[in-house]
Amino acid sequence: MDNSRLRSIILNLQDRLSNDDRKRLHFYLGHDVPRRIRDDPTLGGTLALMDSLFDQDKINEQDFTYLIKTFDEIRCFDAVKLLKDHLRQNRENNLSQSMQSLSLIMPPLFQTLTADQEEEDDKLGVHPDYIHLQNFPDNHQTTINNPQMHRNDYKTQQSLFTRLKRSTLFKKCLFLLIVLLLIFWTQCEVYRLKNNSKSFQTRLQRLENQMCSKTDFRNNRIVKWKLGESQGQIIAGGNGTDQLDKPTDVIINEQNNSLIIADRGKRRVIQWFSENQQEILIENILCYGLKKDNFGFLYVSDWEKHEVRKWKFGEMKEKEGTLVAGGNGQGNNLTQFNEPHFISVDDEQSVYVSDWKNHRVMKWRKDAKEGIVVAGGHGQGKNLNQLNHPQGIIVDDFGHVYVADSHNYRIMRWREGSTEGEIVVDGNEKRQKSNQLSDSHGLSFDVEGNLYVADYKNSRVERFDIDRE
Repeated sequence: MDNSRLRSIILNLQDRLSNDDRKRLHFYLGHDVPRRIRDDPTLGGTLALMDSLFDQDKINEQDFTYLIKTFDEIRCFDAVKLLKDHLRQNRENNLSQSMQSLSLIMPPLFQTLTADQEEEDDKLGVHPDYIHLQNFPDNHQTTINNPQMHRNDYKTQQSLFTRLKRSTLFKKCLFLLIVLLLIFWTQCEVYRLKNNSKSFQTRLQRLENQMCSKTDFRNNRIVKWKLGESQGQIIAGGNGTDQLDKPTDVIINEQNNSLIIADRGKRRVIQWFSENQQEILIENILCYGLKKDNFGFLYVSDWEKHEVRKWKFGEMKEKEGTLVAGGNGQGNNLTQFNEPHFISVDDEQSVYVSDWKNHRVMKWRKDAKEGIVVAGGHGQGKNLNQLNHPQGIIVDDFGHVYVADSHNYRIMRWREGSTEGEIVVDGNEKRQKSNQLSDSHGLSFDVEGNLYVADYKNSRVERFDIDRE
């Protein structure tokens, strides 16, 4: 395989790597390369490291996601952007080549099919309809004696629809077109799934959101609203604080058709099967946000201990869970939180946390010892690089982080590696108009890409059609 273009890209990104970047790169990939290369974080050593990755076929011109992930892990976002741009260009080139291949294949095929059709038309001279013409009056004798004239006459006597039904050329072309379209669509779909590993998980989450279930914090209940209906249905709580007390988050457990509820006022996480059947999963926790992943783990943010832990479903009772983020006391260091609220988890088990009083969103990769700031982190404010008490967060197919910037009354989108966000909803002072927000909390997408926002102080859920690209 010709890797010259990728090698050229790798040479160009060397200028963007600092000495510390090279040291982190060699340390991170130390288990995949010989020790002599690992211990040589110079320009020559880095190039030797890349050669080793080519030799092991860990990277090549068609698939270098391993390298993108590596640079993302060591926070070399310029290198990530350069490689992703090259990956996107590869995709466009592959699609263009597919179209060119089709354009080269089609003309010869159509010529062959046309020749076959002409051969079929030549047989019309002995067609039963033609034999019947022998009984026609004398003025048709010229046509009978001239097969070419008969063929033209035969064609004109039939409707276009009848000829198409009888035409072998038409049937073959239709079949060929269907096959080519299926092949082309399959290639595009395989490429999309291969290069967008987050897509499957996100679609599963969206299916869950087609029926909107929201925590009714002040009324101590969970309410289900079917899309298009004007009245909701209470599916948990609703009897004062006897059952639920200020629930902050809820997720649906499809395996047993139950609800998992962060019952903050009662300092517990509860599984709700029905009015008469509930089960306490986690006790003595000032819980706030909940999220589950595709590996059977439940993640819970602890507002009091400033941490996030995960538990394996079915193994929660009398267990402390596994610490995945924070846990180093209250503070603003990269190892700390200051009242973590909502959380999101991607398919690589990286945890995103809205760090409420630090006015930022943190990302903790699996087994990381500290997090990285992916939104905000420049103090409390309303500039594009700031947040003001962030609440709900969600990460889409493209790696964009959507944040409910609650006290700025807006929804922000932070693209991967960006130093500032962009406003996707509102951005004005708090108001009650249908397109404005007042202290937004939870966020969710549906299958059509519409954004749903729990507009807390306006006591409503709003839907926004936004540009996802």
